Amino acid sequence: MRMFGVPFDMEEEDKLIGGYLSLRQAGWLSIALIVAIVEFVVDMSWLTNFNIFIVILKVVILLIALAISAFLAFGSMDSMNSDSYVFKMTRFKLRKKVIKYNDK
Repeated sequence: MRMFGVPFDMEEEDKLIGGYLSLRQAGWLSIALIVAIVEFVVDMSWLTNFNIFIVILKVVILLIALAISAFLAFGSMDSMNSDSYVFKMTRFKLRKKVIKYNDK
């Protein structure tokens, strides 16, 4: 008879990236990394004509993207991952609802 290895913890996802991050978490954190690259590396105009307002705006955008991606990567709500919770809540809010009632 064949024997198959069963993982000990079926509730947690596999931490494939260095033993610390799962692919889902790395995907959400890569969004913040892409925003940082676009804001500071691709658009280098903030170095030549230094405007403090533009630099502060870029940092605020980066911090917002980092906060959202960190929440979606590591957060949990009602014993669900926060990204699946947010997507399911959004689908529920946007779907068409039928309300039945008796009119007497």
